[in-house]
Amino acid sequence: MKFCLPTSRLVVSVVVSVLGAVELLAQTPALDWVRERRISQRLDHAMCYAAGHERIVLFGGRGPNGAPLADTWLWDGVTWTERRTKTTPGGRAAHAMAHDLARNRTVLFGGGDDRTWEWDGMNWSQVTTTAVPEARTAHYAAFDPNSRRILMCGGGRYDSSSFTDSWSLGLVLAPTATAYGTGCPGSNGPLTLQASEAWLGNPAFRLELTAARPLSPCALVLAAQAASLPIGGCTLLVKDPFVPFLALSNWTGFAAGPSLTIPSDPALRGALLYTQAFVVDPSVPLLSLATSAGQKLGLGD
Repeated sequence: MKFCLPTSRLVVSVVVSVLGAVELLAQTPALDWVRERRISQRLDHAMCYAAGHERIVLFGGRGPNGAPLADTWLWDGVTWTERRTKTTPGGRAAHAMAHDLARNRTVLFGGGDDRTWEWDGMNWSQVTTTAVPEARTAHYAAFDPNSRRILMCGGGRYDSSSFTDSWSLGLVLAPTATAYGTGCPGSNGPLTLQASEAWLGNPAFRLELTAARPLSPCALVLAAQAASLPIGGCTLLVKDPFVPFLALSNWTGFAAGPSLTIPSDPALRGALLYTQAFVVDPSVPLLSLATSAGQKLGLGD
């Protein structure tokens, strides 16, 4: 996958009139190839535009004898310059490169191994990730501005079989769940409220409650803010406005809200939700209402 900045060339005609005036005529730019300074002969190389560094970065490929190359070249719009670096990804060909605009790093993967490398404008460094895609060649990578991650897909193995998988690379924020506050126990003891992992795009997020009074009305609540408001000897831990999901506990004291889809919107990364459960329980003094402790949920990847 190749990417070049749009350029225009102004062709100026100088016309000397009878009066001796000079007239400049601007012609409409025409798309055309222009032969630039040569670099060493190669094929199966990779290159991309590093916007933050205002350079096109080229790495590797195969030389005329078929040996993999390990050189780095930069194009500044006028000329190619070889950049000799302290570290290098090593000789490789048929790899993929893409520039991560979110982090201003050029990422290289594949072409001989399963290592991930990054170019910071001056040097290459190897990156350690928890998940590691299988080594591959002839794949493609590009930066997705919507998710602000690099997407990589396809390619082949050395046994000539091909991949059908897709991988994305970027900063990962793990979803979190943290208990806060205290609840009012009911006839079955302390209520236990749990939530599915709050990752962006989760199509089956829901709240689940255990240890409720059997066959009793329940409310499982989601809110955007926390609270600490005394209510009849218990504490309201979520702040209005909130969304209650009504349910009836079964004979074991289990209740659950509906399955919800968390939008796959990068703008929601790191957003917080607060939850609490309520159960009608005559054994609880004053309001006959058992409550759970709160859960603070952080939306992540």
